[in-house]
Amino acid sequence: MTDISMQEIVTKAKEAHLNWLAQAKTIVDKGSIKDVNTPVGDEECQFGKVLHSGLLSAMDEETMEVMDTSHFMLHDMYKNIFDLFEGSDTLDAESKVKAAEYYELLEEISEVLMEELDNL
Repeated sequence: MTDISMQEIVTKAKEAHLNWLAQAKTIVDKGSIKDVNTPVGDEECQFGKVLHSGLLSAMDEETMEVMDTSHFMLHDMYKNIFDLFEGSDTLDAESKVKAAEYYELLEEISEVLMEELDNL
């Protein structure tokens, strides 16, 4: 088994997060969750799997807390978007506006995650 460098792990985590974020943006832009499979739970997404499979243990305690909390908040904000669908595949106009507001907050949290990853 080959050793994976910290930089490779960070790169993999960033790519996974950016892919997830793009999928969340698509949901908000289209106002639809039809044919989309973007994990709601923070340990279900690929970034969460990388984060919890060893990346956290390579961080100092403060960075670890910021990353774990930010990642949880990110998914919590996404859950707010997902909850707007209320069992439907599409959003009404009012809910679509609210989803866009939640997505802006989601992007702010995402920036914190990316900055922390860049500092590793």
